[in-house]
Amino acid sequence: MNKGRVIPFSSAANAVSLALEIGGSLAVLRLAHLVDGWKDLYRYVGRLTEARAGVVSDGKFEGPFAPVLKSVLAGRFYLRNRIQKLDNIRKIVKARAASYPRTRNPEPLVSVVLPTHNRCGLLMERAIPSVLNQTYANIELIVVGDGCTDDTERMVRGLELDRVKFLRLPESAWRPHEGYDAWLVAGVDASNMGMRMSRGDWIVHLDDDDELMPEHVDVLLRFAIENDLEMAYGRVVAVMEDGERIELGSFPPELGKMTHSGVLLSSRLRFFSYDRNTWKYLEPGDWSLWRRMKEAGVRMGFLDRVLGVIYPAGPGAYHCEQSRMSRANRKDEAALSKKYLTRD
Repeated sequence: MNKGRVIPFSSAANAVSLALEIGGSLAVLRLAHLVDGWKDLYRYVGRLTEARAGVVSDGKFEGPFAPVLKSVLAGRFYLRNRIQKLDNIRKIVKARAASYPRTRNPEPLVSVVLPTHNRCGLLMERAIPSVLNQTYANIELIVVGDGCTDDTERMVRGLELDRVKFLRLPESAWRPHEGYDAWLVAGVDASNMGMRMSRGDWIVHLDDDDELMPEHVDVLLRFAIENDLEMAYGRVVAVMEDGERIELGSFPPELGKMTHSGVLLSSRLRFFSYDRNTWKYLEPGDWSLWRRMKEAGVRMGFLDRVLGVIYPAGPGAYHCEQSRMSRANRKDEAALSKKYLTRD
C-alpha cells in the first residue's frame, strides 16, 4: 500500500526551524530596508520644508513640534508614493509591450506643450519663437491658456499656423492660486490637458517665460533614439534677476537641477500626469513627475549640453498681485504686452 512520502517529524522540525530562521533574517533585512527608506524620506521632507521656510516665514515647520509635523508629512508621502510607484511600474510595462515591435519613423512628430497665463508679450516674443525656430521641422505646438484674460488667445490664433494650436483650459477643481503652494503646482492642469491632446511620438514641455535653444529638439531626439531612452534631458542656463547666468543639470536627476526647458519625453509616458496635489506634500509639480518616472524605472539619459534658457520667477513671485514672474520678466512683459495690445 502506497502511503506516499512523509517528512519524518525530526526532519520536519528542522525544516520549520530553518524556515523560521530564514524568515526571521528576511524580516530583519526588510525592516532595516524600511528604516533606511524612512530615514531617506525624512531627510527629503526636511529639504522640502527648508525650501518652504526660505520663502514662507510662518514658522510652521520650526520649533519643538517640527519633527512630529515632518514625520506626519513623511508618512503621508510614503503611503501615497508607494501606491503610485506600484501602479506606474505596471503601466510602464504595459506601455512598452503595446509599443513593441514598432516601425520607427525617421522623423517622428514632436509635440511642444506650452501652458500660459496672461503673459502675451513674453509668450509671443520669447517662448513661441524659440519653438518655431527649432532646427527640427516636424513639430506641433500646443498652447494651453490657463485662465487667460489678456490678448493671449487672439495673438496665438493670429499666427494662423497649422502646427500651432490654442486650447482654453476649462475651469477645473480648486487648487491654490497664490503663495508658495500655488508656485508648486503652477500650470499642472494646463500641462495635463496639453499632454492629453498631443499627437506626437515625443513631448516637450516649455514654460511661457522660458525658451529652447534652436537645436533642443533635434539633439535630444537623436540622443534618445540612439540610446533607446524614454526620457532625455540636458543642461539649461538660468538667467537670474541680477544678470548672473547659472548652469543647471545633473545625472541622475536631482531636485532643483533640472527644468522643463531641458527635457524630452516619449509619448508612451503620457500616463505620467502632473499631480495637482503635490502642494500638500511641499513638492514641486514638475520635479514630482520626473521623480516618479525615475522610481518606476523609466529609461533616462543625460546630455551634457545646454539646451534651454530659463528666467526663474521663484515662489516668492506668487505673493504679489501680478503674474508669476521675476522683476526682469515683469519689465519685459509690460513693454511687450503694450506692443501687442496696441497692434491692430
